This record gives sequence, structure tokens and C-alpha cells, in this order.
Amino acid sequence: MSSIICCADADPQEDKLANLPQVRYPIAALRDGKEGSATATAIYDKDGFFVKLVSASSVPKRIFERVMGTYMTQFVLCPKEKEHPFTFTAEFKIGKNTGE
Repeated sequence: MSSIICCADADPQEDKLANLPQVRYPIAALRDGKEGSATATAIYDKDGFFVKLVSASSVPKRIFERVMGTYMTQFVLCPKEKEHPFTFTAEFKIGKNTGE
């Protein structure tokens, strides 16, 4: 499930997410009982669509980076200016992201 925000209602002084999909918990991490956090930075064009992933990091290393990279491609952003980076951080807790 995702949340939709109308870009026409967005404050022109700040970025706003037009589409915020649900973060998927990595199956391997869930199977191994791993929890952690991940941060990713991506560049979006002036229309708010994904251009490229700049960086992704996670604690523990590498476990949540791939899912964050995929997640960043699903955002639609209402940008306050032309092409620029946007950073998002997600916490992965068993039960919180998994529906348990």
C-alpha cells in the first residue's frame, strides 16, 4: 500500500513525497532475524522522478542496501527546485515492517 500526496498542495519551500510506497523487509534478513537501518540518497529530476542512486548504506553492512536502492526508485517527489538529491532513512524492525 502507498500514500499519495497531491503535488499542487505541496509547499514550494520544501520537498514532498507524492508517492510513498511501503518498505519491504528483505527475506534473508527476516529469516536470519536481522534488524537495522538503511540510508539512501538518490537524484530526482525536475518532475520528481528517479534519475539515479547516489549512495546507499546500512547497519549491518550490505543487508538492507539493495532494498533501499529499489525503494528509492519507487518514490515520486514534488521537488522544490530542479534536479537535486533526496535522502531517506528507514528503520528495519522485525514486527514493525513485517506485519507480525
